Amino acid sequence: MKAISIYVFAGLSLLFGLPSAFASGEDQKPCVGLSGVDKENCQAAFDLLTKEQEKGPDFKIFASGKASGWKFRYDAADGTCIESTELRLPHDQQLTLLYTSADYANTDELPTLRIDRLGVNVTAIPGRISELAIKAQEEGKLEVRAGREAFRSQNTEESKADQVVLAEVISPNKFRAWMKENGRKNCDD
Repeated sequence: MKAISIYVFAGLSLLFGLPSAFASGEDQKPCVGLSGVDKENCQAAFDLLTKEQEKGPDFKIFASGKASGWKFRYDAADGTCIESTELRLPHDQQLTLLYTSADYANTDELPTLRIDRLGVNVTAIPGRISELAIKAQEEGKLEVRAGREAFRSQNTEESKADQVVLAEVISPNKFRAWMKENGRKNCDD
């Protein structure tokens, strides 16, 4: 128990000592005076706290599969949003597709979305939000197959592709213009 207290104290000292180390502009070494495993752990914690964070996705799109088809929601940083049955993706930008099933909870069928050119082949599950990283490398129209996957028993699956989703990869400038032209302040209304 005493060893845990020392590590917690050392960790808190390190955290609270960081602002002064950065403020001075000097190459401070917060682990000076420690040795062995303590010094290694201290240095690993310091490196983790001070390393540059990896860049996250440029954009997030929320997709909801229903019996009537798929609906996509785009939220912009300025608070505007768009809800659409069309899937539009900005070219050459990292984005996250969050997807779920909205009204399939009491059926044996789950909505599917497949975009071969982007390597997307997902099945949405009711009550669960899943995510997928996408980066569209080429502009143009996309072939999208949306349907239902029927689970009749444990060993048999049957797919039905009966929905059409219009999808297109456009330049980031065209995407921003589309968002600006079609966006509204609150999609929850």
